[in-house]
Amino acid sequence: ASFCAGIARRSLDPNLMDMPEPRAPVVRLLFGPDAPPLGGFGARLRLNPLQYFARRFFPDAFFSHIFLPSEGTRDPEVTNNAKALVLVDAEGTALYWVKTDLIGAFGDLRAAVIRELRRRGLDEVHDGNFLLHATHTHSGVGGYNPRGLAPLGMDTFSPPIMDALVAAIADAAQEARGALRPARLGFGRTAIEGIAMNRRETCAALGDPPNPPPDPEIGIVRIDSPDGAPIATLFNHAIHGVRLPPENLRFSPDLMGYAEARVAARGGGEAFFFNAAEGDVNPVEDTPVEVIGERLGDAVADKVGTLATSPDVRLRWDFCRIDDPATPPDYANPCPHNFAAASLPLVKSFETDVPGCFAGRDGEGWTLHWTKETDVFDLEREGVVFSAFSFEVGGAHPRRLAIAAQPGEPITAIGHEIKDAARGDLGYDDAWVVGLANGHVGYIVTEEEYVEGGYETALNLFGPGEGRVSVANAVDLLRGLARGAAGR
Repeated sequence: ASFCAGIARRSLDPNLMDMPEPRAPVVRLLFGPDAPPLGGFGARLRLNPLQYFARRFFPDAFFSHIFLPSEGTRDPEVTNNAKALVLVDAEGTALYWVKTDLIGAFGDLRAAVIRELRRRGLDEVHDGNFLLHATHTHSGVGGYNPRGLAPLGMDTFSPPIMDALVAAIADAAQEARGALRPARLGFGRTAIEGIAMNRRETCAALGDPPNPPPDPEIGIVRIDSPDGAPIATLFNHAIHGVRLPPENLRFSPDLMGYAEARVAARGGGEAFFFNAAEGDVNPVEDTPVEVIGERLGDAVADKVGTLATSPDVRLRWDFCRIDDPATPPDYANPCPHNFAAASLPLVKSFETDVPGCFAGRDGEGWTLHWTKETDVFDLEREGVVFSAFSFEVGGAHPRRLAIAAQPGEPITAIGHEIKDAARGDLGYDDAWVVGLANGHVGYIVTEEEYVEGGYETALNLFGPGEGRVSVANAVDLLRGLARGAAGR
């Protein structure tokens, strides 16, 4: 037995997929063209009330309901995909990682994919070893989240879209499992400046500290065949997928897709972008999407060729589920830290008399927080998965990479807390934070930034302690992996 890797991809662009049609085609003739919506920007709402109510009255007749329909594919050479990577070490430990060019890797989608893979006979797939990640492009397909708040950002739920995504993601993972071949792995990191900015506004009149700069780090994993031929390059960097504006109605992986294409074109094999703690990080506004992506890809390609690889790879994983507030009888691996203690009442109001400050601090702003009892929108709560992984590379004195998966959008400070703990007291040689993974609990902010208010706080759904809980769960999981206590 040896360390092996397999990769595969499937399109997630509805124009390139086998997308089943909604029912009632005659109704569609009466009310105009229809196509799947894009997910990400609420500004894509329909402005015609007649169209809106007609589509709500016949929900099964359309892909798009309250959002404008998409208008095709932006760049046929750089399209939205699901890319699957399966790794198996010499002891038989398997990891399934799937990167998707979507707005979010919501818990319902992830659970459906795991069920489908197990239905196909891949019983080794489970909550602990399966990572579903979304790059957070705001130009991917919408309509696949059945939860109550989702329509505000991605249109109402469309079962045909959900079914098509589940099938495509499962197909990619299954094919990757069947494509396993001997491999070598190495990791390192580089940095890039000038493509991103911290987007959080601050209110100097209230003494808010300046925002930290974006994290410049790019974590890189290189996977080669035994003869040195590239199989895949994985890279981890924090940046929102919003360089394409709300006016864009064509499907695109945004800048992350152009970064992947650049890495692949420069000999890096199949490229996988994994977003990091991007909650408060936007791309710069004066540079085209292609240029930002290519600059990021060049930084990765310049570094990956310098990384040494080894066939001696030990994979470990661990996970826990948020237990908020009760533990069902069949509940496994409850997290030691949960959101119940972090929550506030339904509405938390920030009242100030300071003019010129942003939403949430100007006049009487507000932010919403739900407890289990007041959750009228059925938010992702119980069963949300926190995951951790480690790669131990080398023989007698292996180097260790820690990966903490966060089910939401951590801000820069949260990412630094986790990585600093991993590289410090926990003794890892390097660390990644993968945001937008295995669910979505909103923005994950520190208690200090929670008090400052703003957009990210308004979409932090479980209170000022949510960031503390998320960091504690990540650190506890990584500590267990460092001690060899997990990695079944």
